[in-house]
Amino acid sequence: MKKDLVVSLISVFIFIFIVVMVFMLRPTRMERTEQHFNRDYELLVTISEFMVGTSYSNIRIGRNSMEVGEMTVFDIGNRITIEDESIIEILQELRTRGYNVIDKEDNTIIFQRWANRHMGWGMAFSIDGSIPTHRSVTITTLEPLSKPGWYFYISQ
Repeated sequence: MKKDLVVSLISVFIFIFIVVMVFMLRPTRMERTEQHFNRDYELLVTISEFMVGTSYSNIRIGRNSMEVGEMTVFDIGNRITIEDESIIEILQELRTRGYNVIDKEDNTIIFQRWANRHMGWGMAFSIDGSIPTHRSVTITTLEPLSKPGWYFYISQ
C-alpha cells in the first residue's frame, strides 16, 4: 500500500514537472511576435508603404475589410475601396496569418495580432523613425524588433 502511494506521488510530481517545463520553454509573446514579424516582414513593409503613400493620416483596415479590400479613412469619415489587387491579396494573406487590424495614425502603423476588450498586442512601425505613438490606444509596452523602426507593442 505504501509502495503504491509513493509511486503515485512520484508520478504526479513527474507530471507536474513536465507541465511546468513545457510552459517555461514556450516562447513569450515577444518571441512569437518576432517570429511572425520575420516571416511576414516583406508583406508588412508593402502594406506600410501603401499606407504611407496615401494622403490620409488616419486609416483603419479591419479583419473583414482585409477580405473585401476596403479601408476606413477617418480623415474623411468614409470607407474607400482599395483598387490595387496586389495590396488586396497581401491583406487577405495577412488576415489568414492572424492579423486583425492594421491602423495608421500619425507617425505609427499598428499591425494587431491579438486583442480582447482590455488589451491587444502586435507590431508597430514608426513612419518617421521616432517612438511610435497612437491616440486611439494606450501603448503600455514597446520593445524594438530586429529591424529598425519596428516594435513589439502591448496596448490597453
